[in-house]
Amino acid sequence: YKNRGNRVLDPHVYTVADEALKPLLEYGENHSILISGESGAGKTWNTKQCLSYITEVTGKMSRRKQDATDLKEASIETKILAANPILEAFGNAKTVRNDNSSRFGRFTEVHFVESGTIEGARIENFLLEKSRVVWQQSGERNYHIFYQLCSSDYATSYGIGSVETNEYMNQSGCYTVDSIDDREDFDVMLQSMTDLNFSKIEIEWVLQQTAAVLHLGNTIFVSDGQEGSRLSSSGMVAMKWISQLLQVDAKALEFALTHRSIEVRNVKTDIPLSPDAAIDSRNALSKSIYGLVFDWLVKRVNSSLNGTDRPWAFLGLLDIFGFEIFEQNSFEQLCINFTNEKLQQIFNRDTFKKEEAMYR
Repeated sequence: YKNRGNRVLDPHVYTVADEALKPLLEYGENHSILISGESGAGKTWNTKQCLSYITEVTGKMSRRKQDATDLKEASIETKILAANPILEAFGNAKTVRNDNSSRFGRFTEVHFVESGTIEGARIENFLLEKSRVVWQQSGERNYHIFYQLCSSDYATSYGIGSVETNEYMNQSGCYTVDSIDDREDFDVMLQSMTDLNFSKIEIEWVLQQTAAVLHLGNTIFVSDGQEGSRLSSSGMVAMKWISQLLQVDAKALEFALTHRSIEVRNVKTDIPLSPDAAIDSRNALSKSIYGLVFDWLVKRVNSSLNGTDRPWAFLGLLDIFGFEIFEQNSFEQLCINFTNEKLQQIFNRDTFKKEEAMYR
């Protein structure tokens, strides 16, 4: 497809990537590829194909230009592709229509120098579907990383039981997927972290936070006999693991989950929460921790991709989770459905209206 000349080849996403890449290399024009569609249409796969094409074509150029001892550019191209398994593990999940559905929006900028080689990249994320962490509808799964962690050797070290015993993973009745090997994907994800120069401490920290979220789902609250709530016996076991993994005081965390505080005229009052309200508090903390870990991962990946604020030119790729209607729709899904509609309007305007103008 790179050297197709005037030949007419079968339609392929490589053609789209090449048409965006050529004017960038020749004139320094910034271009973006917008990939939209309904859930399961193949947006994430096509994004990876575009990235593979760009890194392969420019990688060959850089290898011809660089000395044998200078592998900087080639390593950057490898790192760009290595970011995918990490972000997919923490940001993708099985839905009713797609076994590997992106549950966040992602804009990737690939930065170029004037010689036409890649100097770095930067990823922006938005609208992570945090509600999926605590609830999934029938036939769906939570984020891949939870199942990968349960299948790994880390499960025993972090006190994680089987998928069926974890509240945040056993609600939908879907535990395995025929097209997914969780153990193998976990090993690929760890290798990607190594390729991106994650330290052992950083990898351990990320996995500990993830395990702590699973244990939070198993903190069960019962009535304290009055208006408040307390941990059940099984909840106390989970809390011990949470305090160890998060390195916080167990009693202080239990109090924070079972009480809310108000302050009036510098006087602070602690109000006990009912068991149901304590569960809501627990779920809010789980979503917050997972969202912060995901943001940290994107920031950490970017630090390894050597992106710059003022590149000579860049090629952008937008991958968002698709238009979908569930029995219960999250706020993030509402926002992404609106975004997909706007992108479809852009496609209609640029395709049909421009074609119509040719005949006026």
